[in-house]
Amino acid sequence: TYQHTTFHEDCPLHTTFDAYFYLSLARDILDGTYHPLDEKRGVPDCPPRPSPPPLISVMAASIARATPWHLSWIGAVLPAVLGPLLVIPLYCFGRALAGPLCGFTASLLAVLYPFYVYRSNLGRFDTDSLNITFALAAAYLFLRFGTATTLRRYVWCAAGFVVYGLFVWWWDQAPAV
Repeated sequence: TYQHTTFHEDCPLHTTFDAYFYLSLARDILDGTYHPLDEKRGVPDCPPRPSPPPLISVMAASIARATPWHLSWIGAVLPAVLGPLLVIPLYCFGRALAGPLCGFTASLLAVLYPFYVYRSNLGRFDTDSLNITFALAAAYLFLRFGTATTLRRYVWCAAGFVVYGLFVWWWDQAPAV
């Protein structure tokens, strides 16, 4: 069996370094010890932690608080649950541009693409699982804002800004981009 290479003390091992960073932030959120400065990292001079805490860590901490699941298991399974959400904005885009068959085909090809499957699989607790989903969803909502002719267009615009805000909160490097 692979028990000795994939688990440690009955908790799954993660496949990215980011997983341990985000899980440590989630643990600090759960324990109520999340502070603006990271006392555990002294180089360079206790760097500041993200403010607000990353959405992925907040989400993991919230799930751990609401369920009996261990934080490591949440980190191992959450990307595989969130990754397939990409089909929603892709289907909407395809349907808006060329019909339902195009939407279905686009969403199917995206979630079967080997690199995307690799980046959003079990054990890969990282922001990769929703980066594209949030970006495409915001773009779709702004497309609907641009093509709508009624006052409902402003609902599309507001929803686009909300999703874009979630994207910036989700992906901590987004402001640099």
